[in-house]
Amino acid sequence: MQFLAHSFNEQGNAAFLAGDPAQAERLWRQAVTIDPSFSGAWFNLGLLHKQSRRWTDCLLCNREAVRADPKNRGAWWNLGIAATALRRWPDARRAWAAHQIPLPKGSGAPDSDFGSAPVRLPATSKPGTIVWGRQLDPARVRLEEAPPEDSPFHLGDIVLRDGAPEGQITVEGQSVPIFPVIELWQASGPIP
Repeated sequence: MQFLAHSFNEQGNAAFLAGDPAQAERLWRQAVTIDPSFSGAWFNLGLLHKQSRRWTDCLLCNREAVRADPKNRGAWWNLGIAATALRRWPDARRAWAAHQIPLPKGSGAPDSDFGSAPVRLPATSKPGTIVWGRQLDPARVRLEEAPPEDSPFHLGDIVLRDGAPEGQITVEGQSVPIFPVIELWQASGPIP
């Protein structure tokens, strides 16, 4: 049966690469129906849901992926992003703890200062605009640099960022990863 589950997973990967996410989802679901402990197929489903911003589904699939394989670091990371998007702080804290990221004590949002971070904004008239912000936790950044006027983002917005960098910039001789913004997490208030 595992062979059949792996076959469905590979077919799902091919469908996804061919630009057919609906078929990929059907195939990956068949894989986990046959083998509910198939962490890779659960991860693939979670990744698909992350890309379509289906946060509850993303959280549930990545939860199954780490249940099947507690060492699946990508699933832990995406679980943390989904939990942050949904403001499910106990789940987010567990995910970041799995990556051994130190967080302030508490049960709510793990607001901290993880330093400055460049993020790449989507959906602007100047694609790929990079702005700097303050990293509040592993998935949230408060924009500290004003985006271009035509951007849907604003100074002070808190954005949800992905965990896989898209390039890097050099700052004072050091390479700094640039992370893509997934979506607006919380809008800034009106600026006086």
